[in-house]
Amino acid sequence: MFQLTKSLLKDEAGERISYGIAETGSGCINIIVQDISADKAVAEAIVERCNKFGAAPEHISDIVYDTIAGM
Repeated sequence: MFQLTKSLLKDEAGERISYGIAETGSGCINIIVQDISADKAVAEAIVERCNKFGAAPEHISDIVYDTIAGM
């Protein structure tokens, strides 16, 4: 199962919130892709699709890349 993550990132420009995705099989967090988007809806859509279609954890980085590249 995949879930949305939220991070507070700090850099020279200041602080910002960014959303990502985590895979939580077996009660442990196995894979995290951070800083996908500052737009929560974009990251939520990826999480929903991954859960709906049963995406394999090893393909998450490709799914994220393809989603962002297609925008």
